[in-house]
Amino acid sequence: MDFILQTASKFGVPVPELLRLGGAHPSLEGRRGWALSDDDMQRLVTVRAFFAELIIAHTPNILTLDYSIGRYRNAFQVLTTIQDSSSFHRQPIFPLLKNVHLRLFGPGTFLRPLSEMAPNLQTLRIQGVTAPMEGWHFEKVKDLRLSSSNFTGSELRGILTGCPALTNFEYDYYSLRDERCAPQDVVDALESFEPQLEGLSLKFHSNTWAGRRREPSTTDQNQPDSGLITSLKHFTALMNLQLDSVCLWEDAVEGSAGEDQGNGTEQIFVNLLPRAVRSLRVTYKSPRPFHDALPVFARNLGDCCPELQLVHNKLLFDGPLSQGLLDQLR
Repeated sequence: MDFILQTASKFGVPVPELLRLGGAHPSLEGRRGWALSDDDMQRLVTVRAFFAELIIAHTPNILTLDYSIGRYRNAFQVLTTIQDSSSFHRQPIFPLLKNVHLRLFGPGTFLRPLSEMAPNLQTLRIQGVTAPMEGWHFEKVKDLRLSSSNFTGSELRGILTGCPALTNFEYDYYSLRDERCAPQDVVDALESFEPQLEGLSLKFHSNTWAGRRREPSTTDQNQPDSGLITSLKHFTALMNLQLDSVCLWEDAVEGSAGEDQGNGTEQIFVNLLPRAVRSLRVTYKSPRPFHDALPVFARNLGDCCPELQLVHNKLLFDGPLSQGLLDQLR
């Protein structure tokens, strides 16, 4: 403990109130976890983050960081104080850090100091981050993965602008209350990366996004904008693609809307995929559109996707592909 406190003093890091009081605080006395207020929980989390970030700061040769921050209001506060201290003379704390995985559940503004601390960061995985995200910039990040996320299309565009070297993007959308973003919004946000994006994974999940009902688009007043993706052909470098079928068609269990949803989907993969694609992974709930589209895709494979090496399908409810369909695909 003395070493920790001496280190904090060396870098000018404030010692949490709970530690200064020897682990006792009037608001915590005689109370169990379920009875603690949000402020009480923050006091406990502050102590945990204090120790964790001091230990992290004492590992300058770290290559990979996996850090669960939770709903801490002052994430990276200790590391930021150390980075700004005179001891580092404006040099990054983690010059070798390449991979970061954060469980944040809070605003992305916490992450802004990370780019200064780790200028050579290449892979950034964040779970639960929310807006605002203004002011962050990771010059060398090539692989960005956002899970349990719920951003608008414009917010995503701003986030992606902060990663100019991006070659792989994974977006896991999750919301039970509203529909702030559609699959096509993500594609639109990636517009500036069309010549360089090599990998794309979009997970919208059938139980959280079932097709957005929006106003008709200005380009075609007769066709409502469903938010579904119709083409990725402009992503000329795209080799690895993973999608939930709800990104492509209205996903329903066969026997309800499933009888009609195959209409017009036979050409969906032919019209969707760029020539460079080598790996296609699709997770779907209703087999009808997929079964209709795959044989057509197979017949046009030489012209459409001559480099394709893998088609991986995951059917959630209805079992494996039929033998007849497998025979057509051989």
